[in-house]
Amino acid sequence: MGLLDSPKVLTLLVVQMWWIAIWGLSYITIEYFVGKNKLMEFGVYIGLTALVTLIIQLNPQIIEAL
Repeated sequence: MGLLDSPKVLTLLVVQMWWIAIWGLSYITIEYFVGKNKLMEFGVYIGLTALVTLIIQLNPQIIEAL
């Protein structure tokens, strides 16, 4: 049985590819709406970080599931 036959490894790879895709789409969307304004881009990233932190604070079981 090879390493890639393990369900845990395949699940991990799929989750990683999913996060890369979400990050890429987020980056493209932010670039489209914000343009070259780096201060506004920084604000968007801080806002997204705060949102993720809030979601994790309200639902700590998310970390256990990952």
